[in-house]
Amino acid sequence: MTTALDQAYASNTQTPLVTIEFLHSAITGGAVRLVQGYYDITATLEDASSVTFTAIGMGFELPERGTDGRQDLQIQLDNVSNEVWTEIKAAKTATRTTAEKIICKYRPFLESNLTAPAGATYTLTVTKTSITRNSASIFASYTPIPEIVYPLNRYFPNKFPGLRYV
Repeated sequence: MTTALDQAYASNTQTPLVTIEFLHSAITGGAVRLVQGYYDITATLEDASSVTFTAIGMGFELPERGTDGRQDLQIQLDNVSNEVWTEIKAAKTATRTTAEKIICKYRPFLESNLTAPAGATYTLTVTKTSITRNSASIFASYTPIPEIVYPLNRYFPNKFPGLRYV
């Protein structure tokens, strides 16, 4: 992800507008859309729908390259509005009682072209949240390791008929 971001910084005279979208059924309207910046933007998503991203002070710690298989994106939201705080808190509370996870989508846009993302859209699963009245720290992961079943292949007789006789 950093290579694409480095290329965007080097080849464009504009800084990419980084957007984050949180998806969960407990959120009003199904999504909270935020943009790192000073003003709201209306942009077109991959499915050709036009949505508004709310401006907020946001910081990122992009995933490090590694061989452990887990890559975490850390998002820091500052001066969280009451509406955003309520929505994220509702989704966090709902994940305690249901198996549904909060999905996070990371998209960069260019200010000159809001008709499509300027790079790939990364879909992550929120693994940890810490919310106060003024700020929120959210960790999202590409591969939530605790949810992976081991062994990856399950051996059932309908798929492996020789197991019936063992």
